[in-house]
Amino acid sequence: MSKVRLLSSTRNLQLARACAGALGLLIALLAPAFGQSGADFTVSLAPFPPPQAMLPGGTSSAAITVSPQSGFSGTIDFTCHVTPQPTNFPGCQVSPSSVTLPNDTANATVTTTGSTPAGQYAFVVTGTSTGPSGTTSASSEPEYLTVESVAPNFTISVTRQVEPGTVHAGNGGQGTVSLTPNGGYSGTVTLSCATVIPLVTTPPTCSFNNPVNVPGTPATITINTTGPNNQPPSAQAGRVHGFWMPVLALAGLGMVSGRRLRRAWCLLAVFVLAASILLTPSCGNSGALGSSNPNASNSVITPKNTYTFTVTGIDDNGVVPSNTGTSAPTVTLTVN
Repeated sequence: MSKVRLLSSTRNLQLARACAGALGLLIALLAPAFGQSGADFTVSLAPFPPPQAMLPGGTSSAAITVSPQSGFSGTIDFTCHVTPQPTNFPGCQVSPSSVTLPNDTANATVTTTGSTPAGQYAFVVTGTSTGPSGTTSASSEPEYLTVESVAPNFTISVTRQVEPGTVHAGNGGQGTVSLTPNGGYSGTVTLSCATVIPLVTTPPTCSFNNPVNVPGTPATITINTTGPNNQPPSAQAGRVHGFWMPVLALAGLGMVSGRRLRRAWCLLAVFVLAASILLTPSCGNSGALGSSNPNASNSVITPKNTYTFTVTGIDDNGVVPSNTGTSAPTVTLTVN
């Protein structure tokens, strides 16, 4: 009797297992269909471009894909969530902020400031659609982006080129230079022009309203040139002295009278001749330095050309801008 009962129990257990297996298979087959009936769309975020890392103050962008389910069509609004969220964490914006299925596309753009802390950040895009049947939402899997660590420094940019851009020798112009802190930098910077191209005997000169506080207001760059009207005094001394020599002689002649008059005239003739010889080179220079010929080969005039200045700076602790070399900002001035 006991053997019969044991056999019956074994058969019942096998039957129960078979039924459970069949039920599990049925549920597995029907689950996707039931799941699709409740999901109107899916949202996915593509990986950020390699190397999935950026410097503070940088920008990166990744594509968003929205796939409709069961013939869904409608408008989906996007939000982008960032974790973690320390002070000055990266910003994430979706453009456009909404799409209408099935044809529109969007991109998530991540931006950082110069003071964004270094670390790895996760970005998740969520799409929400509100229709007659209610509100439906779907979120992407997280994508990761690393903000690299950099030493605090600053960048220099030219926000307004020198105006006027073209001048005659003896004139100049002014522009505006901005300094942007990176990595939480703050300090006092002294700006200068590192190079000027081309190299000439009397190039234009640059100056700034130094020192400049960072962060702070933009700085002014001033470019000056040398021309006929603003030469050093030594360049005109010969002309001035040569001009007054005959005048002084005539004044002296007015004081001579009587029998000494003839001798005075002879002396005056010799004096005027000597003065003419001394004055001749100065007169020649006067023609070369005149405004009608400002490009004469004279070392005290800025020659005609287009001059390019490279702007740089250094703070009290020896910190230099991060944009140097070929990425350094420049200003230009043309002398005609």
